[in-house]
Amino acid sequence: MFLVLRSGMDFKIRCTKCGHEIMVPRLKCEKNIRKIIREKTEDG
Repeated sequence: MFLVLRSGMDFKIRCTKCGHEIMVPRLKCEKNIRKIIREKTEDG
């Protein structure tokens, strides 16, 4: 599972198990997303 740190033309993502960070082009990242898990916030 990966945590998105930055989104724009590229996504900066971090592996939640080992902590490795990589930059991935937006198209490649969006094409390979299987599931989005959002953290709950105070607003809703």
